[in-house]
Amino acid sequence: ADERVDSGDWRKKSATYKIVKACEKIMLKQAARIILLAHSGTGLVENIIGRSDMAVVPTCADTEIFTPVKNIRTHEGPLRFVYFGSLGTWYMLREMLEFFKVAKNLLGDARFLIITQSDQSVLRRLMSDKELAANLIEA
Repeated sequence: ADERVDSGDWRKKSATYKIVKACEKIMLKQAARIILLAHSGTGLVENIIGRSDMAVVPTCADTEIFTPVKNIRTHEGPLRFVYFGSLGTWYMLREMLEFFKVAKNLLGDARFLIITQSDQSVLRRLMSDKELAANLIEA
């Protein structure tokens, strides 16, 4: 529910938010297991439901295990930026396109590959807003 408020889809005082938030609390209290995607959420969940038996599965790379390759460019041709996932209100599509626009201006020959099952009409609208040629972004 909080993600919907953060994204601007719902108002915090709306009936929908209050109902979903109450359901979330009930489900968390009754859950056999709770798995979070960030350590920062454990205290919040514990305060809400009074349980501390949670597992965290981070959604990022452990830089102690994975280190970047020094020279990843093994072929000629345009540098490709790739996004694989949903396009929604909280996935920062506008910011990704802004970043690509800057990268394209700095690097010259670059492409942005977007692989998604989401509705692409928002992407198409933002492409024209950002003055990005349709052939620079593949969707």
